[in-house]
Formats: sequence, structure tokens, C-alpha cells
Amino acid sequence: MAEANNTILPRGVVQAEFNQAVEKFRALLGTENVLIEGGQLAPYNKIMMSTENADHAPSAALTATTVEQVQGVVRICNEHRIPVWTVSTGRNFGYGSSAPVQRGQVILDLKKMNQILKVDADMCYALVEPGVTYGQLYDYIAEHDLPLMLSFPAPSAIAGPLGNTMDRGVGYTPYGEHFMMQCGMEVVLANGDVYRTGMGGVEGSNTWQIFKWGYGPTLDGMFTQANYGITTKLGFWLMPKPPVFKPFEVIFDNETDISEIVDMLRPLRIAGVIANSVVVANVLWEASTAGVRRADYTTEPGHTSDAILEQIQADSGVGAWNVYAALYGTQEQVDVNWNIVTAAFQSLGKGRIVTQEEAGDTQPFKYRAELMSGVPNLQEFGLYNWRGG
Repeated sequence: MAEANNTILPRGVVQAEFNQAVEKFRALLGTENVLIEGGQLAPYNKIMMSTENADHAPSAALTATTVEQVQGVVRICNEHRIPVWTVSTGRNFGYGSSAPVQRGQVILDLKKMNQILKVDADMCYALVEPGVTYGQLYDYIAEHDLPLMLSFPAPSAIAGPLGNTMDRGVGYTPYGEHFMMQCGMEVVLANGDVYRTGMGGVEGSNTWQIFKWGYGPTLDGMFTQANYGITTKLGFWLMPKPPVFKPFEVIFDNETDISEIVDMLRPLRIAGVIANSVVVANVLWEASTAGVRRADYTTEPGHTSDAILEQIQADSGVGAWNVYAALYGTQEQVDVNWNIVTAAFQSLGKGRIVTQEEAGDTQPFKYRAELMSGVPNLQEFGLYNWRGG
């Protein structure tokens, strides 16, 4: 195997040192899992970041399939002082996709570690590897006809629960605070040792995904949005599918309504009448996810004028602010909470309530309702079609 002669190297690492590390990576992972050519690294370029691609270009990418391989990669990186940047599915488009934060870092790609290790319908939890996607887990639950519901972010099907949770991402169901719903991590530490949080560190325990805390200090949080370890397994709780699900939207016509909207929603959320994460979306967000493009109205540079925003509202029926939430539970529970919710909105004297029966399959109501009911979709990528302010 010819030695690499990279134009991009990790910071502070010379070519000879890098070549030694590459040979060890190849011995550990196999040549096909050590990517150093430009074409091989193209999928790891940045996306949706307002910086030059060169600022976030990797020197190499490694794909691992086992925890032992991850341990080996970390030890080689320690030996040769190679900075490593880890991705799971690599679909975190909001934070730069698979691109490393610093030019020259080696990417450790865990998408091949994609096993659903366990789904327990009685205790309502899952245990997965980093490469498992929400779409994969959704299909598993559907194929096995399990009475469970997922919570995921808007780019649902292609993202993964482990990566989203470690970035403290959110979803749109009552289980939408994903870090709060995690229960048990397996982490490869910076020295290559494996650490399991909670009851995972207790020999003979069968409650790793049931009892979050274990004994002594709780360290789970230090591994989120951090670089203290590489998470190779994640357990998290799943919501039982409720007998009744009632999504709704409230449309407000005026931009100045926002403070009243927040004041009205606050007690409903605190009391748990509305249990899920409420979305309050403005006219541009709503219109673009419903297929409207800025070029349909103007090609002028700069921000979109108030007059155009008002025209978009008139043409599409969206509001200046659009509130989405849902009710979950038995029919009796939903009926009681619906009375509370409608009375609260009616007391404002403004806002048009839209139910699923009224909205039908129109967008963006349809995709919002799907996200709140644990059905993945990619409708929100319509935002990418909006060009300009």
C-alpha cells in the first residue's frame, strides 16, 4: 500500500506521523474502511454552513463496525496525537452535517454500527447503536406491530436517535425532550476504556434501560454536546401509542400577537394540558414548507417586505404566527383538555382554531401532525427552496 501524501493534515501532525497512523487504521479496520482520497471524502464536506468548505475539510474518514474498533481508533489517535471527529448518521444538517469542526480532523463515521439491539414493548424502551436511523426504527416498530410511538426532529427519517440525543435535540411529542428520555449510554472514553452509565455499570443488572440513575454520581449529561467520549450505544424510553391523538393549529394574523400567544400557552404547558412541544412558526417558515418560494413573489435582494408577507398570508392562508400542538390520551382525557384549550384561545378574542378534520391533507398541517404523532417525513426540507431574506 502506497504511503499517503495528503494536502490536508491534522493540526500539528506531520506527514510521516500521519502515514504511520493511517497504516495502523488500515490494519485495524481494513483498507476499505480508511478513506483518504478526495473523492472518498466528498460526502464529508460541510452542508448549510456559511464558511468555506476548506475550513472544515477532513484529512481522512474511518468507518468502524464494533465497539472494539472504536476503542482501537481512539488508542491510535492518542498515540499519534490525531484529533478525531465522530458522526453517527451524519445527517445533522443544522450543525454542519458530517463535516468536522476543524480542518484536518479525522472523521470517525459510525453509520455502519446500525443494529437495533432491543425494543421492549412492555417496558417501552429501545437500545440502539449510533447508525440506527429514526426511519429504520419506525419501520421496525411497524413491522412488529408494537404499540409504541417515536419522537424525532423534523428531518426525521434520515436522522438518528443517538446523534440527536447527544446533541440534545428535540422532537414534537410529549417525549420531545430527548435527553430527558435517554436511559443508559455506553461510551468509549478518551483513553479507549468503555464506560456504561446508570445501571449499565452494575454487574448482573437487567434494568439498564429502566432505571436511569444507578448508584452514585450521574454522568450522562457530560457526554452531550461534548467531546469526553464516543457513545456507542444509547437506551431511551418510547411513548406508548395513545388511544386518541388530536392535533390542532391556531392561526394568528398579526405579528404583534406573539407575546399574547406565549403568555396564553405558558400555563397550558406548565399544567400539562398540552403535553407536547408546541411549535410557533412564522409566515416564512410556514409558506416555504408548503411549497412557496420567494421567487414566486420577488427577486429583489434584501429582506422580504411586509407587503409581500401580507400577500403570502392572503394567498396561502397561513398566519403571521401559526401555533401547532396536540392532545393525547383516552377520549375522556382529550375531551376535557380540548375544552380547556379552546376556552383559553377563545379568551384571547383572536386566533382561528383548525382541527385535523378541517385541515385534511393540506400542508404544512399534515407534516406537523405526522411529527406530533411519531410518523417520519422530510417535508421541512422545503425550507431549502426559500432563497433570500
